[in-house]
Amino acid sequence: MILTEKSLLCRRVGIALSCIADGHAFDFMAAPDIYTFVGNAIAAVSDIDGDVFHVDILIPQS
Repeated sequence: MILTEKSLLCRRVGIALSCIADGHAFDFMAAPDIYTFVGNAIAAVSDIDGDVFHVDILIPQS
């Protein structure tokens, strides 16, 4: 749910967001921490001047 919300936000502001992760890879993080982590990545990209932005989140299976 968090990634869906953030991907919609990215689409609205012109940022391509891709996430490749095993859902269990996030088990060690609480939902608010995931929300903050992704939000911080989007905010960091938003602060850069340019035309094309892409945020990749890759969490390999352990």
